[in-house]
This record gives sequence, structure tokens and C-alpha cells, in this order.
Amino acid sequence: MECETDNGASTSVGFRKSLRRSILPCPPPSCPKDPRTLICVICGNVEHKRHRDKYRICEYGSAEKFVNAAIYFQDEVFTRVADRLSNNHEECIKSVISADLYCHNTCLQSYLRKFDRNIKSTDHIKPDINNIMRVLFNRTLPYIGNLLAKGECCTMSDIVEFALSLLEEGEVLTSTFLNRDMKQLIISHYGHSVTISPNSRVNESDIIFSSDISAADIVIKLKNQDIMQEAGTQLRKVLKAVDFDLQDSFCDSTDLKSSWERTRIPGPLLTFLSALFKVPKYKLFQSSAHDIEELLQPLEDEVHEEPEEQLLHFTNTGRSSSTRTNKKPG
Repeated sequence: MECETDNGASTSVGFRKSLRRSILPCPPPSCPKDPRTLICVICGNVEHKRHRDKYRICEYGSAEKFVNAAIYFQDEVFTRVADRLSNNHEECIKSVISADLYCHNTCLQSYLRKFDRNIKSTDHIKPDINNIMRVLFNRTLPYIGNLLAKGECCTMSDIVEFALSLLEEGEVLTSTFLNRDMKQLIISHYGHSVTISPNSRVNESDIIFSSDISAADIVIKLKNQDIMQEAGTQLRKVLKAVDFDLQDSFCDSTDLKSSWERTRIPGPLLTFLSALFKVPKYKLFQSSAHDIEELLQPLEDEVHEEPEEQLLHFTNTGRSSSTRTNKKPG
């Protein structure tokens, strides 16, 4: 009997160990760095309440709760791990487990408890203004990432305008999305992998580019770059690829209207028009004739502004000359 008891206990222990290994595969960290020197993915600091010890998020249950909380809050934590998240929830969890994400134990517990409290208190909480800014920033990340990967640069104001164009119907910003807000979000997400340099032009926003290239290279590239020509080339390319399905039609008003209603407008064209008129993409084709006139008015003002200024300057100069000419000598 004694032998059987020992054997049963040994079997039970072995079974539990094998079960844990099969349910909770914990891949080894990809880098031999000391966790005490790494930044906590939740609080963003190396030290929290004088504690530097951190633990890697490698358990499936913890990783799942962490992903759910980050997606729910859309906060700084979400921004730090946005490149690990996708539409596939299972892939998100696996990606977080395989990443070297470390956090203070107290930070993780506090973060998950806060998530549990919010879930229990209400089924749905509308994102506040700061969360909406983060949502827009996260939608902008593919654009910024592509820009950095190509070794290109962009002004902070252009990125803000692009982010605002991604507002969806029902989303409202109750305060201005400032350049400094975008700058803080970019620094928080990319850290030292990007360079943000002051613009040499007066009243122009900072310029962002990859830290892998120098400012001198950016200057040379800008000198050799014709932005209008490149934009026109890209728009022509995407428009030529659009099929209006008018080959076998008479192209009368009915055919044209039907074609317009079923044709999908290319994304680059929507981005261009959204930046041109400074409105979200979803508003572009929901406008009445009166709204379109209001959209075009600022462009017409810009066209006539310079000639009017020249005419005003010429008139004032003429009057000054006439005054000096007609003035009698003392």
C-alpha cells in the first residue's frame, strides 16, 4: 500500500507538471537584458515606488486580460503595444506573449483591477477627449510607420491634419488636437527611433523623421523633391486604376449617376481631398450643394488673396506718390 501511495503521488505530480507545460507555454525572452533596467509597459517607468523588479507577461490568462484592458482603455499602455495588436484577438494574445513585455507586479494588478471595476460598473463608457485623440493617433500609426520606413519626413501639423481626417461619424473632438499633443504621442510610442527637429521656416511646425537618417540627408531629399508632382503622379495612378464601368453605356446622366453611386473612391484621393478641405473623410460625400460652396470658398479666397494684396499695395503706393507730388514746397 505504501508503494502504491508513493506511486500515485508521483503520478499526480507528474501529471500536473505536464498539464501546466501543455496549457501554458512560456517562450524564453529574446534578449538577455536585466528586467530591473527595463521600462514597465504599464507605468512607463523603470522604478515604481522604489521597486525595480518586473515580470514578463507570458501567461495566457494574464496576457488575455492585459490585451482586453488595453483595448478597452485606449490609453498610454495601448499606444505602447499598438504594433502588437490586430483584429484577430487570438493573434493579439500570442503576440503579447511572444514579446518581451515587462511590468511591475503591482502595476499589472492595479491595471487589471481598474479594468474589472469599469467593466462591472457600466457596459459601455464613451471615450473621453484624450481617448479619442489616442484612437486617432492609433489609426495614424500605419501612415507614420510607412513614412519612417521610406526615410521620408513630415511636419507635425500635416500628421495632425491626417489624423483628423480619420474621424468617423459620431466621433467629436471637443478641444483642439494640437501639434504638441501629437508630438507627445509620437515620442511615447516611438521613443528614440524618431527625430523631431524644429522647422527652419517661421511659424511652421516641427519635422519628424527616422533616427536612422541624418538631418543633412533630409535637407538634400527635400531640395530634390517636387511634392506636387509626386502627389499628382500617385493620384493619376490610382485614378487610372478605377473602373467606372461605362464601357458599354451611352454615358448619359442616368449612367453617370449610377456609375458614381457604385464606384468606390480610392483611399489616396479621399486622403488628398480630406487634407485639402480640412474635413473628415466621411463628410466629403455627405455634403449638399451649399456645403460644397462653403468648402470651396477658402480656396477661392486664397486664389484672390495675393492679387488683391498687390492691387491694394499698388493703390496705396500710388496715393502716396500722388500726395508727395501734389504737396507744395514749404
